[in-house]
Amino acid sequence: MSNTTRVEPELKGNAERILNQLGMNTTQAINIFLKQVELHKGLPFDVQLPLSSEATPQRQSGLHQGVMSMSDDFDEPLDNEFWLGKT
Repeated sequence: MSNTTRVEPELKGNAERILNQLGMNTTQAINIFLKQVELHKGLPFDVQLPLSSEATPQRQSGLHQGVMSMSDDFDEPLDNEFWLGKT
C-alpha cells in the first residue's frame, strides 16, 4: 500500500501555515484526523450541503439556554442575529 496522498498545492500551503501556528506539521494533523475517524467510526464532523442563497436560516430554540439573564430592555424584541446564533 502506498503512503502517497495527493493534495492541491495551494490548499496544502494554506493549511500548513495554519498548522504551523498551532505548533504541528501536516503529518501530525493527518494522524490526528485519521485517529478521530477511527474513534468516531466515520468523519469527526457533519458533512452537509451549504444552504442555498434562497434558503432562510431557521431560528433555533434553546440556542442560548442557561446563558440568558433579564436586562433593562427585557420587553424589547430580540434581533434575528440572536435567534440565528450569530451573537
